[in-house]
Amino acid sequence: MKIKYKISQKEYIRLMYFLAYRRPVVIVTLLLGFYIIYLDVKIIMSGQLNFIPMSSIVFNISILLVAFILYPLWYYYKFRKDYKTNKVISLETTSIFKEDIIQDVGESFTVELAWNNIYKIEELKNWFLFYHSKSTYGFCPKRVMTKEQISELRNMIKANHIKAKLRND
Repeated sequence: MKIKYKISQKEYIRLMYFLAYRRPVVIVTLLLGFYIIYLDVKIIMSGQLNFIPMSSIVFNISILLVAFILYPLWYYYKFRKDYKTNKVISLETTSIFKEDIIQDVGESFTVELAWNNIYKIEELKNWFLFYHSKSTYGFCPKRVMTKEQISELRNMIKANHIKAKLRND
């Protein structure tokens, strides 16, 4: 099976945001931010704002800034920089899936990877992530694949007995 794609900066940043915002530290920070907003609204509505120490107000504002402004901005600039500095991501790529190997061919690179060298595969709504280790992965957009190709790739993954989280749609 052969597919051809080019990943845009916008697509890349969206994928990276999705992956970042499912990390436990980010989820906890966001939940803490929402909890602080809830408490602040409750205090303001009860009229007890004058009785809150200044240190608590500063702490609350700091958590809110980190959770809702600094994290998203830092991630955006990081992901944009990653996309611009890693020229391979933005190149047109042809992925060839064979029974024994996966081959990625781009304008300036060729990579061959045996199925047994893949740590795990995760299928998202719009992507396949091919993990080489616990934290490094390659990706392939599903937007360029037909339903038959997606099904064929799932079958190859199962046939090669790779640890995988595949969708049922």
